[in-house]
Amino acid sequence: MDPDKVKAALEALKNGDGAAALVILEEIVASAAGAPAEGASEADPLASGADPAMAAANTAALAALCKLTGKTGPGEAIVALTALQAQVEKLAAESAAVELTQRRELVGELVKLGVEFPSTAWDGEPKDRKPVERLAKEPIEGLRARVVQLRALRPTTGVKPPVESDLSESEMKLTAKMTPEQKARFVALRATRRAS
Repeated sequence: MDPDKVKAALEALKNGDGAAALVILEEIVASAAGAPAEGASEADPLASGADPAMAAANTAALAALCKLTGKTGPGEAIVALTALQAQVEKLAAESAAVELTQRRELVGELVKLGVEFPSTAWDGEPKDRKPVERLAKEPIEGLRARVVQLRALRPTTGVKPPVESDLSESEMKLTAKMTPEQKARFVALRATRRAS
């Protein structure tokens, strides 16, 4: 048994890399038990006739693995570690899906604010809502902060709906089929032209 593998397994566990730790620990357990990785057993690592220093390192690694998982034997610990790895992968996938939904909303907001066009915001068809690479790689917190800043900078005209009595007869005919928003823009434009 290689003491470097024991150190690597413990380091992987400390760093939260369950997949790497599982692979190394399966090798350690298999080597300590004198069997292939698939047939790892609860055998005493000293029974394989290995160097006593290496056997002691293996025993320490197995004890650490059992302590971390709350199990009594290496086989149970590996099963628990495998289940933990599956949970971590599931949570990572769910987190990635939530982030993608949020990213799509933020990119859509950039389009609404007019700082992006659908052609510069979406890769492929806009209906697929796949952000272009630069927006997909931008940290979500930075993207969120940018949208907040742009919303704050967006001018609000606060134009009230036009009052019918303010319109001339020809303007009333012109605006008869307009929506309230279109009428408000018309009045604002008219006021700007009259002021200049």
